[in-house]
Amino acid sequence: MGLYCNVRLLYIWHLIFYNYNQEGDMKMREKIYRMVHVYEGNKLSVTYKYFMIFFIALSILPLVTKENYSFFSVTEIVCLVVFVIDYFFRWITADFKLNKKEWTVFLKYPLRLISIIDLLSVVALPAGIITAEYLNSLKRESD
Repeated sequence: MGLYCNVRLLYIWHLIFYNYNQEGDMKMREKIYRMVHVYEGNKLSVTYKYFMIFFIALSILPLVTKENYSFFSVTEIVCLVVFVIDYFFRWITADFKLNKKEWTVFLKYPLRLISIIDLLSVVALPAGIITAEYLNSLKRESD
């Protein structure tokens, strides 16, 4: 099982960073960049934008209601996964976004203000889940 997972990760790495066919198509990272950052005339990019807006609204939904439904725990985990993938996509395409083709861009990207805000939003979700579970366990113990 472990070897299979490692082979799959290497394959995904290859798809992201290298041409996945011999016909000269753009690299997968450039396609991801166009999907995540370029909205003009790109249907996939517009779809991605609305997809992210939907998950942002979904992640705010538990804050708006007074009740604590079990559905919210599932939505928080799903939103966390989506936001982590989005952060990863933005990080691996930082050289395209900043128009610099050097490896130091990948080290500087997390230090940008908008990247820090994205990272804090990703970190806040699991912190909220852990805190809610802890408070629920304290409430059960006191009952």
